[in-house]
Amino acid sequence: MKKYLPTVKNSKEHVDYCQDLYRNLNMTKRLQEKNQGIKLHLDFHLNAYIEYERTEIIRV
Repeated sequence: MKKYLPTVKNSKEHVDYCQDLYRNLNMTKRLQEKNQGIKLHLDFHLNAYIEYERTEIIRV
């Protein structure tokens, strides 16, 4: 990816740069949402496990 924004607005380079940037941002957002879902799923199981361990300790 280019490190600078082409100065002439609506030039082909400017449009290509913006489209690449937008595509990368969308991909990053989708990956973050996917990872967030996995993280929440793991947190849920961890919390369920902790609750189970607590009830086992209380019963003893």
